[in-house]
Amino acid sequence: MVLKVIDSNLPPLVSDPRVTEWIHREAERGHLDAEAKATEEAITLAQATYKSQLNISSCALKEDL
Repeated sequence: MVLKVIDSNLPPLVSDPRVTEWIHREAERGHLDAEAKATEEAITLAQATYKSQLNISSCALKEDL
């Protein structure tokens, strides 16, 4: 409905540099968000693995003493 009021013959959105800049910014932001989430998950997993290995090593040390 809005296009009929404004103009039904609009150029493609990619012809507007502001639209393509916005698309690139959003894609980069999405990439950065995904990278940050992956880093947080990797840190959490590494901490859990460390605690598990520390517990195993502590138990093995106690048995050897």
